[in-house]
Parts: sequence; C-alpha cells; structure tokens
Amino acid sequence: FFDDTATTEIYTLSLHDDLPILSNVAAGFALTGTENSSKIIDCESDVVQTSASGFAMPYGILLSASTLLTSTFDFLETATSESWGGAGWAVDWSPDGVYLAAGGGVGGGDEIRIFSFDRVAGSLILTDTASQGTGCYDLSWSPGGSYLATVGSPESGDEMQVFSFDRVAERLTRTDSKSLNSTVGQTVSWSPNEAYLAVGNTTLAATDVLEIFSFNRTTGALTKTGGALSDPVGAIARGVSWSPDGAYVAVAGSVVATFAAGLYLLSFNRSTGIPTLVDTASITGAGSDSGYSVAWSPDGAYLAAAGVQTPGSSPAFLAIFSLDRATSTLVRTYRKQLDNPPTTLVTKPWGLSWSPDGAYLAVGAESIDATPPVADPALQLFSFDRSTGTATRISELTSFMTDDTVFGISWSPDGAYLATAELDFSLTLFVLRLFQ
Repeated sequence: FFDDTATTEIYTLSLHDDLPILSNVAAGFALTGTENSSKIIDCESDVVQTSASGFAMPYGILLSASTLLTSTFDFLETATSESWGGAGWAVDWSPDGVYLAAGGGVGGGDEIRIFSFDRVAGSLILTDTASQGTGCYDLSWSPGGSYLATVGSPESGDEMQVFSFDRVAERLTRTDSKSLNSTVGQTVSWSPNEAYLAVGNTTLAATDVLEIFSFNRTTGALTKTGGALSDPVGAIARGVSWSPDGAYVAVAGSVVATFAAGLYLLSFNRSTGIPTLVDTASITGAGSDSGYSVAWSPDGAYLAAAGVQTPGSSPAFLAIFSLDRATSTLVRTYRKQLDNPPTTLVTKPWGLSWSPDGAYLAVGAESIDATPPVADPALQLFSFDRSTGTATRISELTSFMTDDTVFGISWSPDGAYLATAELDFSLTLFVLRLFQ
C-alpha cells in the first residue's frame, strides 16, 4: 500500500494476476492519491480499465476513497434509466466489474437482466434477459464469472437455475435447474471454489430451508448433496453467505416456532457436501430474532448480519461477529439499531455488502415514514475498524429514496461503485441505481 501525494516520486511496481491479495479481485492493489499525482508502470494484469483521462487502472485499484470519507454518495443519474414494473430484489457485480446482473418481480420473461457497464460514461447497457417465473429474488455470479445462479418463483417448475454466460455474445444459456423444498427460492451463494451452491428457502413444513448442490463446471449440472435447518412448523432462510475459505456457511433467517436466533453458522464438509449446524446467535439482542441478510468480511475474520425483532418487523439492527475457529463459535463485537425513532423506522434490512477491502459496510432496508414525515435512510454506509470489530455509521442516503426499499445491494470489485435493486413504492417500479 502506498500513500503518494508527491508529484516528483514515481514507483515502479510489478504485480502478477495470480497474487492472492483480495478475494474476488483481479490483479491490483490500493493506491491513495489522484490520477495526476500517482502513476502505475509495468502492471502485468490482463484486466485493465482506462479512465476518461487515459489512466490505465487494473481492477482492484482504489485511487481515492474521498467520496466515502466525506460521508456522501455520488449518484450516477446516467446509470438509472433502466426500470420496469414490479419489485427490484437482487443485484450482483461480475467478478471483473464489467457486468451487473439484476433480478426482479416482473413477470413476462425478463425477471433476470444482464447489463454491461460503461465506466467512462457511467451508464448501463442492457445485453440480455432471462425468465424466472414471476420473480427472481436472488442471483449470484460464480467466482470465475462464467456462470450465474438464480432463485425465485418457479420457472418451468423449478425454483433454482444456473446459466452459462458467453462474454463475446453477452448472452445467457441455461445449463440446469432444480426444484427446491419450497415453492420459492429466497437466496443463493457460490462456494469460493465454484464447486457448490448454497440455497435458502422458506417453508412451513419439516423440510430443510438450507440446501446444498454440487456443481459440475464442465457440464453445468447440479446435484443435491445435503441440507440443514428444518423445524416441524417451518423455518426461513432469507440470506446465505459462504466464508472465503469455504469452511462455513452462514444463514440469516429464523425458526418459525421460536424465532430464538436470527443467525445460524454451519460448518461445511467439502468432501461430502454436507453442512452441520455449529452455532447460533441473536442479531438484535432481544432473544427474539428474524434475520434478513448476512455477509462475510473479505478476509473471513468477521460476519455481518442484519435482522429485526419478532414478532413484528421493527426495530432493525446490524450486528458484527468475530469467529473463533478453534471452537466454531460466534462472538459479537458490534450491534447498532438502524433507525432513528421516532422520526424514522427502518425495518426488513434485506441488503448487506462489504467493500472489497473490508473497510466499509453498506446496508439496504425498507423504511417507514413516521410523524413528521421525513426521507427514509434506506441505504446506510458504515466504516469498519478491523482491530476492534466495531463500525461507525458515516452516511445515510435519503436524497433519492423518499419512498423506496433497497432489497439488493452489491459493491463493485474495485470498491468504486455501489449498485442497488429497489422498489419505488410511489411508482411501483423496479429501479436499478448506481452510486460512485
């Protein structure tokens, strides 16, 4: 890491693509400075983006964090022209930051949409669509970027699908689909080695709400290997996240009978493909939880989760846990209520995303106007102190979201952009927004 503010100093650096600096980031490093005072020479990355001023940036380089440090979001209005009827549920960047996949409750055969991102113009270009019944509730690019997994309402009888992605033609081709233990798939996550998929669903029967599938990268075929988290009266898995080393799967949800915990930690046997519950934790601290979203920090040292107290849907909380790997137990390091009663009420925190360097957390939620009416903080940004495991809320975006809910949220691999999938209640539109 370099802090270069002098214009007379030039550093010559050579960085190979296979150097494992950050998860899901191609060759790159963090450089604090500006395009005028810092230069990169002899970078050997094959994945390079040229800025408007002609500056060659390998993906993974963070030129400046000034927009974050000043607690503001820069809204790229030119990237918001795509909207369509229904709710916006999910959004995910491809690992190289070139494409955005978005899912919504649209109907009509285009619930899944692929956009290419023009960084110079700051705009999104629709390249392909695919069907997910009447709603795509979550989607995830494979770590290699060649496949896209989706879940939602049944498409031809199956709640889960996998597509291959042709980057030359920019087209999706379905390689396999599977029926789940419920009529709706809620959440999906790839293992880091691309060998497994974890899928969460909601059911009122005594069946597993977490299902694991092995994935054949040659044929694109799925095979179920195991499951977990069942209860006689049903359970809910709204969020699922695989640890960066593939050893654990975290689930945000609840058991319908008790709502005793909102966060579930499962160890994963990579030989058998079977998960085993090893710990649970309360997100709200009230002993009555319903989890909505969960995400591992890029280094795998911390786990962030968001949820609400139950019964009811408010207030909402963000919690951060460290993991004691010797005992496979979670230790809470931070908890924060997301709303500011009585002026605003934040409920159902559907979206959660770490910045690639683990320095920031973005949280998306549904907000309820209180009295007097105010703009809703549906998108909140936190800085994270890794040494203490604590966070500080530094921004609440209200300017563009007076009647919105942020269901999906995704940080670009280079940390420069945030994408959100939203429902604009005033217009009943699925809006895909981009922030810098």
